[in-house]
Amino acid sequence: MIVQLLLDDTAKDKLHLFTCMEKKETTFFANSLLADCDFSYTKIQSLLDTINQDMLTLYNRSLFSESGKIIFDSQLFDSGSYRTYLLNKSIAYQFLLNILINPEDQLVDFCESHYLSRATIHRKMRMVKEYLSSQNVNLNLTGMTLSGSESFIRTFYFHLS
Repeated sequence: MIVQLLLDDTAKDKLHLFTCMEKKETTFFANSLLADCDFSYTKIQSLLDTINQDMLTLYNRSLFSESGKIIFDSQLFDSGSYRTYLLNKSIAYQFLLNILINPEDQLVDFCESHYLSRATIHRKMRMVKEYLSSQNVNLNLTGMTLSGSESFIRTFYFHLS
């Protein structure tokens, strides 16, 4: 559930493609993913490029061989670690973490430090805000505050970690 709340659509697509690759042989071509995923070939290629950048960052290892095949080492590339990586990079996670670490910050400060507009923050935090509201917790985006049941807020943050 946390994944659905915090990840944007692109990150969710990357995670879905990653799990499709886990089911494949060790070495395969990108077009073999068409049968397993609901994406076009162009979208698969685009997602593979960004996943490859993530793998270089995480493991200092490329997904691609020199011949263009995908080399997916399931012992090295772990979906749990990748999910955690995507969650930690998400704007929603960074926003919620910033509320704890820098309680004096305002939305303007967060936007400046992350080079984002206020509209982007409102859009990225919409699902989180709706979920928290359904639990009688108010997320004030401008003031970067949470108010409501302390026990629920503590449990929510616990599940983020």
